[in-house]
Amino acid sequence: MSGLTYGAGLKYAIDDHFSFGFEYLRMDLNEKTFQAGPLAAIPQGSGKIESTMDLVKVSLDYKF
Repeated sequence: MSGLTYGAGLKYAIDDHFSFGFEYLRMDLNEKTFQAGPLAAIPQGSGKIESTMDLVKVSLDYKF
């Protein structure tokens, strides 16, 4: 599936060695149409799948 990913993030330096970060990403995937045949595990017919995903990342980094 193809789609679009967008988001934003911030990173803050605590001191010379440590930093704290936060990032948010949203993935919007295009809807996909499928056709189920007579031997499929689901009833015969067609349907659509539309998918979105939200990702939040928090980090604590150490610089040598």
